[in-house]
Amino acid sequence: MREGSASTVRIGRLRLRVPGASREDGRGLATAVSSRLAESLSPTADRRVGGLRVRVPVEARSSASETADAIAAAVAARLGGARDA
Repeated sequence: MREGSASTVRIGRLRLRVPGASREDGRGLATAVSSRLAESLSPTADRRVGGLRVRVPVEARSSASETADAIAAAVAARLGGARDA
């Protein structure tokens, strides 16, 4: 992969508990999280992870974008593959 290009992220299953959110909201959030992970993970971070559990508390008034940012950042931190800024 070229330096600076986005990674490819495949998420087999993403379970979210978001009080008051519909399935459609959850699908949109999952898509946003995947997109942010592809942008934030290092292209050399090619690996398979059997499972990963991350708890990400967010404020009730947080936007979907802020929630996706927080989830993606927490997952990237756990994977240890965040791109150098």
